[in-house]
Amino acid sequence: MARNFLFPGARHVAVAAAAPTSGSRQVMRIAHRGASGYAPENTWAAFHKALELEVDMIELDVRRTRDHELVVCHDARLDRLTGNAVTLRELSFTELQQHQVGGQVIPRLADVLPALTDACEINVELKERGLAEAAAAVVKALNCHHRVLFSSFLSAELLRLKAIDPALRVAALLTSAPATVGTCLRFAQLVQAEAIVVSHSAFRKRLLTAAHRAGVKVFVWTVDDAEAIAHLKGLGVDGIMSNFPDLI
Repeated sequence: MARNFLFPGARHVAVAAAAPTSGSRQVMRIAHRGASGYAPENTWAAFHKALELEVDMIELDVRRTRDHELVVCHDARLDRLTGNAVTLRELSFTELQQHQVGGQVIPRLADVLPALTDACEINVELKERGLAEAAAAVVKALNCHHRVLFSSFLSAELLRLKAIDPALRVAALLTSAPATVGTCLRFAQLVQAEAIVVSHSAFRKRLLTAAHRAGVKVFVWTVDDAEAIAHLKGLGVDGIMSNFPDLI
């Protein structure tokens, strides 16, 4: 069934409502920071493009402004994205509107989620300590917890989410440095993760085998090479994160 979405500064776009994770695709197509190979990362344009490509999941990053608004942004400093040498924590949300990414404002999590969760799942990466309570409150207020998968390198944030509500879904996000299979699985089990999200450079087939044996999914980030994507699909990974999700 097609659904219509209106993004700030964009026309209506009709996309097919995505099937649940257990649907027809064996490998989840995950748009990294939206379809960020085609539009500035973590912007409405990137999310719009990801929906046009009918992805299964959109990954995005969350940080906090000075006045505690949760906003969708990867970097603590805005230099790379906006050319302005300022941190998010220095700015109120109103002030942040003056620092645009590719001509677009940095959006609030509370605005992004209701615009996307009817069409696909959302992977919300918590980039800072102390975000769990506020992020959980946003998701619960919007009643979209079943469509949101939280991830973080910070185990304390994932543990806090599970303490707030065991129904909140979490994934263990692993660094790019290779780690033992046992270490990875212990992290996943500690935070009650349904998935391990591992960098392409750190991914090993034995991790996939052990994770599947333990009933844990494996997503691989960030893969933009068609041959590498085909190889991972052949191995049986559960999801692939790409800046160009149409390659998956």
